[in-house]
Amino acid sequence: NRTTATVRLSTEEKRQNTTRREHWVAVIKFRYTSTPLKNEYRFDNPLGFQVTEYRRDQESLPDAAPADRTVQ
Repeated sequence: NRTTATVRLSTEEKRQNTTRREHWVAVIKFRYTSTPLKNEYRFDNPLGFQVTEYRRDQESLPDAAPADRTVQ
């Protein structure tokens, strides 16, 4: 479908000496609008991209790492 995309993403939550990383897969439905935009919005979203619906599911078990360790 030309208006649906699958996106993989990670989130990190840092607390004291741990970093919790979670992996997600999201299915999004989107559209491009031709509605005229204010000039101040044109730089942020020049094509009029809009997400109309999404679902996010956890893809795997979360990782835990010490905060001083770089998580890649």
